[in-house]
Amino acid sequence: MYGKNLRKVIDMAKGKKEKQKKTKQSTQQTTQQSTQETNQQQSQQQCNQSQK
Repeated sequence: MYGKNLRKVIDMAKGKKEKQKKTKQSTQQTTQQSTQETNQQQSQQQCNQSQK
């Protein structure tokens, strides 16, 4: 009986950690994407300026 409850608690804790991991990953991905976009915009601007 006690073992089952313990397993439940551990599973719940694991589930929470997994969720946190997933949200962390998605936040990192969006940050990376926006950084890449900014870099692309900057390099495009530089190209345009040098062409002028």
